[in-house]
Formats: sequence, C-alpha cells, structure tokens
Amino acid sequence: MGKRAVLFLNGTIFSQKALQAELQGVELCVCADGGAVHAHALQIPPTAVIGDFDSLPKWLQNEYSQNGEVELQRYPVDKDQTDLELCLDYLIHKGVTELLVVGALGGRFDQTLMNIFTLSREKYCFDSCVLYDGKARAVLLVGKSEAVLSAKHGDTFSLLALSSQVEGVCVRGARWELFGEPLCLGEGRGISNQFRNENEDVSISLESGKLLVIQE
Repeated sequence: MGKRAVLFLNGTIFSQKALQAELQGVELCVCADGGAVHAHALQIPPTAVIGDFDSLPKWLQNEYSQNGEVELQRYPVDKDQTDLELCLDYLIHKGVTELLVVGALGGRFDQTLMNIFTLSREKYCFDSCVLYDGKARAVLLVGKSEAVLSAKHGDTFSLLALSSQVEGVCVRGARWELFGEPLCLGEGRGISNQFRNENEDVSISLESGKLLVIQE
C-alpha cells in the first residue's frame, strides 16, 4: 500500500494554520534544503533533508545532526539535478503515492515554474499531487484522472493545460461546466471559473494530457 508524504520546499507559506488540515494522515516528511525551516516551525520532524544545503541554516543542520534521527543527504552545489528532483527520487524509492508539496508556489518566479514543470514529468507521476502554500492550492492531474474541489479552499479556480492538448476535460458543479472537451496549452477558457454553490463540490476529470487546477 502506498504512503502519503509531505515535501517542504523553500518557498513562501502564507498561513501555517491553514496548512495544518492538509497535513492530516501524512506518514513521511521530506525537506528540500531550506524547506526544513518550514517543517521546524510547524514542529514536524523530517525523515530526511536533501539538497546542497545552501539555504539550510547552520543551526538547524547542527540540530538535526546531533539528534541522529534525521537523514541528511548533502549534495554538491554544482550538480545536474535540482534539490526538488533529488527529493522526488527519494520519495518514489520510499513508495510514496500521495504527495503534498508545500512552499512550491512562492518565491522566485523561475523556481515556481520549474517546480510545476518538474512535478508534471511522467517519471514523477503520483496518484495524488497537491501543491499548497496556505493560500493557493493546486492539484496536478496527469493522464486519466480526476479531482474534487471544496469551496473551503476558495470560490475561484482555474484550469491550465501543461501539455500541448488536454483531452476529455469535464467540469461539474461549476458556474461554467465542460463536457468532455479539449483544452490547449495557452488557452484561456479555463481561467477564473467559480463554484455554482458554496455547499457543492466541483469535480474535474480528464482523459489524457497534463492539467494544473489552481484554487484560491
């Protein structure tokens, strides 16, 4: 049976309180370098901290080294993989199938885009992949898949194609619904949709392609 894990990156977190509910049921905590600061602030002991440690504070590195319960995997600064890729390889090796990624959406714009593109690669395809920063919540859908959105995370959501074309997109329970239609990369038809009723969930499904669903 697969595991549910949280991966902390070094981006911005807007609300620790909002994040707490998303952390329910997490079995494994992995931090990419300075993302360990977020885990420490939330009092979540990491299973592993992975990266070149250029953004990991020395005091926190020393604390984890001394307690001996955190696996520290340090890599050279000059490397061909990002800290995120190294962490994802580790999580796949550990049998993780459901992933919550925290701190992927804030910070440098180039890193935010790279985080999204990396997570959408087929080699890093999890059964469930959610990106959350305490404000915006994004669900990554790859291939034949579906997601259910709750209005408690915000009443506006957008669908962004990450592949040249996404086929068979269905949206139910929204102000503007779709019925097995295609969405193309760069097409604005999926932007700024709304819940039809705050007490009714929205369901989204697709047949093929890569789709990012962003809710705020």
